[in-house]
Amino acid sequence: MNATTPIVAATVIYALRPQLVRWRVVLVAAIVPMVQAGTNAATAWPTWNLLNTDLPAWVVWLGGAATFGLCGLAVYLCTIAVDAIAERRTPAPQPSVASTG
Repeated sequence: MNATTPIVAATVIYALRPQLVRWRVVLVAAIVPMVQAGTNAATAWPTWNLLNTDLPAWVVWLGGAATFGLCGLAVYLCTIAVDAIAERRTPAPQPSVASTG
């Protein structure tokens, strides 16, 4: 989950980039810890709930696998989001006008 945080943070900052101009760029310092908390809460809850319990080890490992899967899902969703944002920001190609003689 710790490796997922910078990817999600970079995606959020990339999405907000047009708004983060002039003095608002300092908001990046607040965005990163908020993303850290959100990413951990969204992806690590299976592991948090199962660690230090009396459940069998395979159940705890299953929770770890679920956390791993949620992290993979978060990264995958970031790739979709970045692709959609980049496509929306890319200007449409202008048709070329061929001269006829």
